[in-house]
Amino acid sequence: MDIAFSVPLPFRKVKSLVASNNRVLVSDSNQMVAITAEGQMVWHLKFERPIGKMVVAPSGDIVGICDGGKQLTVRSPDTGELKLSIPVNSCVYAIPAVTKSHLICHGWDNQLNVFSQTGELCWSAPTDKNAIWMQPVVVEDWVFTSSQGVIAYALDDGSKLGLWSELSPSEGFLTIRRADAKRIVVGYGINQLFLLNKDHRTVCPWILPSGYRIFMDSLMVSESLDRELTLIATAGVDGKKAVVSVTESGKVLWQYPISKIPVAISVGTAGQVYIAQSPTLDEWDKYKDFCEFSCFVLGLSATGEELWKWEAPAPITSGLAVADNGVYGVCDGNLVCISSVEEYPG
Repeated sequence: MDIAFSVPLPFRKVKSLVASNNRVLVSDSNQMVAITAEGQMVWHLKFERPIGKMVVAPSGDIVGICDGGKQLTVRSPDTGELKLSIPVNSCVYAIPAVTKSHLICHGWDNQLNVFSQTGELCWSAPTDKNAIWMQPVVVEDWVFTSSQGVIAYALDDGSKLGLWSELSPSEGFLTIRRADAKRIVVGYGINQLFLLNKDHRTVCPWILPSGYRIFMDSLMVSESLDRELTLIATAGVDGKKAVVSVTESGKVLWQYPISKIPVAISVGTAGQVYIAQSPTLDEWDKYKDFCEFSCFVLGLSATGEELWKWEAPAPITSGLAVADNGVYGVCDGNLVCISSVEEYPG
């Protein structure tokens, strides 16, 4: 499996990797670069204070936390130009959420802050310690976060719409993912997985097959070829590990064996699954002369069949960004375009 191109980056460790408007944006804690789909670096920004993870707005703009957690910023992916800066009482761990009308982020002071697209504070509401580590989840005109369980607010005015206190971990943190236009998936602990329906205000357990232990931080939600809601996640199965696809009724559609927990899992628009497995940079630097490490990216079809495998020469140090023209990752300080998505439609 060949790569389309490789572009050296001005840093090895990666905090964020996203694709927008024919650009791939990569950042570490103090720098941000943009690279075209042809492999040309078009801008490079440096920051005196730490920056957080980036997300892509519906407009294509890049939204993130900057200035050591004190500014929520909006930038053009084409030029890097700062279009909006909003003072926040946040931190660099917070991951914003963005809709066509609002910018949303958690604050270090346990507040959910909702801003207009022009930067005015629309409303704020209390959260708990879980929230600072999670991205707020928006479903239609509801925004979900954590406050003594799962809580929902009206996106427009901040009115409280519901509190599901039974969805509160005794230890650890909640994982919340958008499932579809009406539902979210909530996970915590060991195999504590639920499906919350906003319209019916019901909570149903997501049935998991016996003997499977789901790693919640790897959780993705997709649809099967039959349009059935499925989760894609790393799981422990009979003492071994696998990436699995499980329906909400508990049926295992497929599983792909792996040797260790992936550094990244991404799902394409047609249901393809992309998996990156690699040691950390520290493991690589310390033990590469004494151990044999496996570094690769896999492309699986929507039915779990292996389509291709790229053997990386060094650690994969980022998530995976799926764009129209390819699958992107960072391999030891180099942005690589790993494959053509259209060539492997799944």
